[in-house]
Amino acid sequence: LIAPLDAITTASDQINRADDLSRRVPYDGSQEDEVGQLVHAFNQTLERLEVLFTSQQRFLADVSHELRTPLNAIIGYSELLIETAEERGDETGAADNRRVLDAAAKLRGMVNDILKLSAIDAGRVSLDIEDVDIDGLVQDAIAAMRPAARARGNEILFETNGAVSFV
Repeated sequence: LIAPLDAITTASDQINRADDLSRRVPYDGSQEDEVGQLVHAFNQTLERLEVLFTSQQRFLADVSHELRTPLNAIIGYSELLIETAEERGDETGAADNRRVLDAAAKLRGMVNDILKLSAIDAGRVSLDIEDVDIDGLVQDAIAAMRPAARARGNEILFETNGAVSFV
């Protein structure tokens, strides 16, 4: 009675280690006994998880691809508006459109990150770990929030490397 359970445990461990939801637990006995029913239920669960995981990956990839087209249009039009404003000598208009361009570019980066995560989940990409400039990230976030803070009559205060700055 223990041998079939050991085989199920071994197969389950192999499925977990390989992250392979397409594999199933083999069982040569009757589907009518308790072990057969357990194996059948486990395999049905694996099948359902595989379908859900595949659907999720497809959904993320489809949504990301669909978001790219309007984002690219926003980026293109923003670049055109910046050029037009600069030609007219309208630095305020150019600066405003640069903020739109920066926000759209960040959003496009997020969409690309979603696509990368989807590819990683599917096992099509390996991760390249790199250092991140946290100070730069914070400064970029502050620069993005500065207009809204000033519109409300506020200044942004932050501290980095022991130095306090107003932005």
